[in-house]
Amino acid sequence: MKKQESETSCRQEAKLGFIYNTFLLSCREYAKIYGEINTNYSKYEGLRFAVHTSYGLDNKAYWYFFENDGYNNYNIWLCHSKWLINRKIQLLVAII
Repeated sequence: MKKQESETSCRQEAKLGFIYNTFLLSCREYAKIYGEINTNYSKYEGLRFAVHTSYGLDNKAYWYFFENDGYNNYNIWLCHSKWLINRKIQLLVAII
């Protein structure tokens, strides 16, 4: 029960000042991605919106789209498989 409560509270943090709704990730994945963004913050400093590339807990590559409101103050609003996005781009190019 405690594990479920902690994951729920992690997801329901109030994110004031952000435009997009927060994408639901597990607390472990939030911690992993936040830590990686913090470690590489110099790449994102001064950017309001950014994309962080990483491997998820399932060991698949993802793009994490986030709003940046300063160090350790992010709103991850989309997590998308890199393979799926690359495939959609290939299909669009083939159509054009």
